[in-house]
Amino acid sequence: MPDLVIVYKRRSGPNEVSIMNVIGEVKGKTCIIVDDLVDTGGTLTKVADVIKEKGATKVQSLAYVHPQDLWIG
Repeated sequence: MPDLVIVYKRRSGPNEVSIMNVIGEVKGKTCIIVDDLVDTGGTLTKVADVIKEKGATKVQSLAYVHPQDLWIG
C-alpha cells in the first residue's frame, strides 16, 4: 500500500509561498505530486525541492483540470 504525504503550504501573497511543511516520510521513496491548479509552476518546483532535500529518491508531478472549470470561448 502506498504512503500518503501531505505538503502544507501557506501563502503570504499571490504566487508567494511563505511556509511549507512536509507531513510524513519521503526518505528513499518515489514521490508523485498531485496538483489541481498550476499557474506558474512555482509551488510544484518548491515542493519537489523540499521533498528531495528530505530524501526522496525520485519526484514526478501530475496536474489535472476539473472539467467544469474549463472555459472554451
